[in-house]
Amino acid sequence: MNSHINGIIYDKLPGMLTIENNGMGFSIHISMNTFNDLPDIENEMLIYTHISIKNEEIKIFGFSTLKEKSLFNQLIQIPKIGPKTAISVFNTLTPEQFEEAVYSTNTKRISTVKGISQKTADRIVLELSGKIEFAKTSVTSDAYDALIVLGFKPRNIEKAINLVSKEKGDNLSTEEIIREALMRLR
Repeated sequence: MNSHINGIIYDKLPGMLTIENNGMGFSIHISMNTFNDLPDIENEMLIYTHISIKNEEIKIFGFSTLKEKSLFNQLIQIPKIGPKTAISVFNTLTPEQFEEAVYSTNTKRISTVKGISQKTADRIVLELSGKIEFAKTSVTSDAYDALIVLGFKPRNIEKAINLVSKEKGDNLSTEEIIREALMRLR
């Protein structure tokens, strides 16, 4: 029906984006993950979208990446998980963190999301196991966990590890990733 909107950012708030396209302003519900990826107001942006119609109410959900949109669409296919709950997953976890949690059956991590109980987290892992591709290796996952223990914020860790991967390649040991990421986190 609708795959994306390309336009100028008119206003942005955590959870909501207004994008102007051909004189029309579209209010789009977004996650904190997408909010953190947005450029400044008055800049052009392509946002991937999903339209939800429920009880005659139309809502547009937006995503900065196709990966986040794809995971959102897979989540809303699970019984009793609606768009509001699915978008809240990406308020707490990045798409990569969510994938890793499903891959490693870390239901405890998924249940930290507002609105997701332990039982729902179990169902998510059961439904999505084997259905999504996972970008992280166990080496980057171990490095991520170590940096969390050191007190760094998840979003900053993700950026640092991705930067290390781009600059140094994927053949580093856990210790090397941690060392390189620490230099970028300071």
